[in-house]
Amino acid sequence: MSDDDLLFDQAYDMLWSPMVGPDLRSALFHVLASTPGVVVNTHATDSVGRPAVEISRVSTVAGDTLAVFENPATARVLEETDTFPANKSTGEARTVYGDLYLSITRTNTLPVNPYHG
Repeated sequence: MSDDDLLFDQAYDMLWSPMVGPDLRSALFHVLASTPGVVVNTHATDSVGRPAVEISRVSTVAGDTLAVFENPATARVLEETDTFPANKSTGEARTVYGDLYLSITRTNTLPVNPYHG
């Protein structure tokens, strides 16, 4: 993996965590925007049609495209995908793996135990 691949992967992986606060999330967006090969699409939609900002990059190792789809209003992850191109020599179709998030939140309080008041 190239340094740019590693940088993208680490920043990309951190974005899904609800524990990442606004300052770190902002810094991650700046890191991603300055990483060579990163493409930002501000008019994207996720796989269920929600408006999103797509941040993607083609890996120099496998040629797959990693993409994260962020809610434009909250900057929270809506979806992550990993798309492998079709293999023309074997006839294998394009493959897409993904994680679709319905809700990711964070809190500064412990949950209340309903059995102990």
